[in-house]
Amino acid sequence: MKTNSISEPYRLLLPVAVAFGLLGAAPALAGTIDVSIQSVSASAPSSGNSFEVDLTNNTASAVVIDAFSFGLLEASSTIVFTSATAATVNQTYIFAGAGNSFDVLFNGGVVSASAGAGFLIGGDLWLGAGSGFSVGAGLEVGLGEVFFNVPSGAAGPYTVSFVAGQTSLADINSDSIPIGNETSGTITTPSSPVPEPSTLTLFGLAIALLAWARKPLVGNRTLRG
Repeated sequence: MKTNSISEPYRLLLPVAVAFGLLGAAPALAGTIDVSIQSVSASAPSSGNSFEVDLTNNTASAVVIDAFSFGLLEASSTIVFTSATAATVNQTYIFAGAGNSFDVLFNGGVVSASAGAGFLIGGDLWLGAGSGFSVGAGLEVGLGEVFFNVPSGAAGPYTVSFVAGQTSLADINSDSIPIGNETSGTITTPSSPVPEPSTLTLFGLAIALLAWARKPLVGNRTLRG
């Protein structure tokens, strides 16, 4: 049985010490821990496109993260999410080298590799030593690389946003770590450019017009003769 080793005199002083500690505690740090979705362009139709989901620690101190999840939504369901992995491109993956267990859910279903239109949840749990990964002040890390297809006839832009209640951070005790800003991303589908007529084509068209314009004149002269 675990016993309390604090003697009675020190036990009486403990509330006083706690009170002084609270009075002298440092104020809350300014800044927030923010998540964002990369904006990209993709042609229609196309497949194998990707964008990155990132986290930035904009506070003045490190934060230790043991688990995370993010829910993504493209409201029109035009964009088809095909997979999400830990292979982030722009920023180093948050749990890189820690034996991550990245999982993906599509359309609220079981963990699978099935395609999902418009909705995806990704998440991971720290499997390394210690109580999680320490994200230093001002540091940006990747949370996942999301792959998607764009169908024929798509005419964006399409907004990809975080799903309320599906995006979270947690410490080793499963306590929630507050997220400040959740920045949406945009998938732009530029229209195919209309080819401009070449100089030779324009020159040929001009000659044809001149020939057509001369025909009535030649006919009139023949009749008068």
